[in-house]
Amino acid sequence: MSATPSTPRTPTPQELRARIAFKGVKQYVVGGLANVDPSRLSQYLNGHLPIPEAIAARISRAIEEAAGK
Repeated sequence: MSATPSTPRTPTPQELRARIAFKGVKQYVVGGLANVDPSRLSQYLNGHLPIPEAIAARISRAIEEAAGK
């Protein structure tokens, strides 16, 4: 049996919201670092709009960057 490399899955809006809260960062800071308008970020995080994979990755990186400051 050969192991197939697993691709990282896209985080859900609930997971992203939880990480933002856990890290104690502000959504507007995450939006700025991810280059996502704050109102659009809110729509993504509240499940009103589906999050494209590329944007979810940017938001995820921005959460880590904001928490490190």
